[in-house]
Amino acid sequence: LALYPNPSNGESALKLERSSQVTIRSIDGKTIDQQQYEPGTVLLPVMAPGTYFIFVKDEHTTQALRWIIQ
Repeated sequence: LALYPNPSNGESALKLERSSQVTIRSIDGKTIDQQQYEPGTVLLPVMAPGTYFIFVKDEHTTQALRWIIQ
């Protein structure tokens, strides 16, 4: 699992090793986007500057990443 670039100017990619549900939440916990993805590189939606949390859930684990957009 990799998120790059981070921090970013609004565009980032997420590299997934397994089929995963990806949820993007704002700093106050509101769900902004939720999608199911296959393994590979996923381009994340362009977002306004701020701090977001990306939750990646596969069949075994859930991981949280902090995503900063400048």
